[in-house]
Amino acid sequence: MGSRVTRTGRVLEDVFFKKAKGMDVVLSDMCHFTHGNKMMDSYKSLELAQTAVDIAMSAGPGSNGILRPGGSLIMKLLQGPGTMEFAADMRPYFKKVAWQRPKATRSESKEVYLIGLKRHSPSDLSASA
Repeated sequence: MGSRVTRTGRVLEDVFFKKAKGMDVVLSDMCHFTHGNKMMDSYKSLELAQTAVDIAMSAGPGSNGILRPGGSLIMKLLQGPGTMEFAADMRPYFKKVAWQRPKATRSESKEVYLIGLKRHSPSDLSASA
């Protein structure tokens, strides 16, 4: 099993990094089973969103993530404690960060999408630091 994963990882690395130079969009529609506890559900949602950010922004060769500069990151979140701070933490890395609530979402649902548009180049970030 391990060799298959390694082989698959090399193929993905070739496709994502050597040929395509990263992805234009990373979409995370991950959501855990909710518990009915708003604070715990929000926290678990933030953990999954952070995983998406890590993959998009810091995983892979060179540790710059699979999301290329100019690309967009879209993540499902359950609104609650910490979600506004999470969005604020993303702002330096994207030209625009916005919330979107799909029209089909029930009014009592806390489900929203956080969208980061036009990722800044890692070299732009280090130059402004």
